[in-house]
Amino acid sequence: MPSASAKSEKTGPVEPTDAVKNVSTIIEKKVRNLEKRKGKLESYKEKLDGGEDLKPDQKEALSKYGEVLQGLELLRELNKQVLGMSGDIDKAWKKKQRKESQEKQAQEQKRVAGILTIQNVLDSMGTEDVREDFKLGKKGAVRLTDENLKQLDELYKLVSPSRDEEKSFEEQTTTAAEHLINILDRKDKEVIGTTYLALAEVLDKIVECGYLDKSG
Repeated sequence: MPSASAKSEKTGPVEPTDAVKNVSTIIEKKVRNLEKRKGKLESYKEKLDGGEDLKPDQKEALSKYGEVLQGLELLRELNKQVLGMSGDIDKAWKKKQRKESQEKQAQEQKRVAGILTIQNVLDSMGTEDVREDFKLGKKGAVRLTDENLKQLDELYKLVSPSRDEEKSFEEQTTTAAEHLINILDRKDKEVIGTTYLALAEVLDKIVECGYLDKSG
């Protein structure tokens, strides 16, 4: 049996938190640089407190000590806010990913259900009394023309792989899957003297009339 979806190489989505973490990394680098500067200024301060004379450039640098402390405090607070933001974004991102995954699963389940419905309708049409009811429009069955019934018979052959055929079974299943998907997608493309869209509309009428539910 063919897999429900073909394997393909793909890269995962880039998380928005990566950008926030990059900002945090930049801030942390600035903090480390200011820490080094602070340490150097504190060594000047110790010399000055110990009675040593400082060079003019050292005195000038030491005059910025308060600004360095303030800068460190601001950067640390900013980084704390950025990291908090990263946590919030990460939660929102994961929630979005879960929702998208659930929606995708629901869509896939709907398509599988559609394929099973098509196969059930085609199988039912192989029963003589059911076929007769649809031909005459009896017992709540929607009336189908001889042409409709003939097309459904042809469709049944197209979507029913057999190991007795000359073509490989794998090739047949691939072709059958393409026909079923084209019907689900309601493609206005020619097939067996009609179109996938027209076949989908006939199948819809059969399902919607409710006959098969009552006869089942």
